[in-house]
Amino acid sequence: MSRYTTKGFANFSFQNTWGGIDTTSSFALPIIEESLTEKIDRIQVKSKYSRFSKSKSLQGKRFIEGAISFNGGPLGIVTAFKTMFDQQANVWSGGLHKYTLGVHSVDYSAFASTQPLTIEVNKDENDSYFFQDLQGQSLNLGIATGELVKCDLGLIGRNYVKASKTSATFASEDSFKWDQCSVSLDGVANPDFLNLNINVTNNLEARYTLQTTNTPHKIKRTEEVGFAIDGTVIVQSNSLWTQFTSQLEHQLIVSFESGIDKIEIDIPSLRLIDYSEPTQGGGVYEGNFIGEAFYNQGSNSIGTITTVTSYLVGPAWFTLNDSYYGLLDQDYNFLK
Repeated sequence: MSRYTTKGFANFSFQNTWGGIDTTSSFALPIIEESLTEKIDRIQVKSKYSRFSKSKSLQGKRFIEGAISFNGGPLGIVTAFKTMFDQQANVWSGGLHKYTLGVHSVDYSAFASTQPLTIEVNKDENDSYFFQDLQGQSLNLGIATGELVKCDLGLIGRNYVKASKTSATFASEDSFKWDQCSVSLDGVANPDFLNLNINVTNNLEARYTLQTTNTPHKIKRTEEVGFAIDGTVIVQSNSLWTQFTSQLEHQLIVSFESGIDKIEIDIPSLRLIDYSEPTQGGGVYEGNFIGEAFYNQGSNSIGTITTVTSYLVGPAWFTLNDSYYGLLDQDYNFLK
């Protein structure tokens, strides 16, 4: 019997430790696409056996890699940033849970840079693929006029097992739309942005050691965290050109709001590293820009992600009226 992609689902659950599957606090996100799979390197035998035919190859390193795409509602966006960064604190104040996320000077554990994640992927069959020890490798949060907000989350992990599927319970939330998004520069609202992409790169690598397994022993960083912004804006003045040529840093705040559900991404020190206003077509001038976020001494961060939502869905860290903060130190490391 044929299986349908429309009947598949993905459940997410953050693990407390490395090296196992955790489904005790799983929650479902309605995905658009999913491409998680096991990668298997081959070791080619090159010894000579007095023949022209190629000799056999043997199994080499194994690891999990792929991506999941979904529209960006409050739960989805928070999950994506938590996978890329890490939760470090839970402070109850004024009726709000306030959670701290960010890159710290100490990794989540001796084996994982960020808190590992189990994702159950069901492909319309009785069994599911349970991918374990996943960590966020890359994140693109895309906002474009006339579109729903979209998250593209790249992941790297250790291995998987196939077991009986669980059930999927979806939150009754809607994705944010482009007309629920606003942008400000240096505290002044700018309504002329046509599209915006927020890109985070963790630069993680699977590391193997001399032991009786060909799956990763650890997943660790190879470089600093990358945090970049690109987009297109209708040109009303030469302000962005001036910002680019001066090479000064500016504060960018991107906000989403739908009723009582709110998300704010605050980047205190954004520097434009590329900008152009091409003369083309017969319409208004549009500016294309690429910006990079740097550590900000005043806020002791590279960026802050704050979420307020009414949904009591998923694991313990996601409860009524939650606020999330991504704080990074001057070395782009987790504060702990």
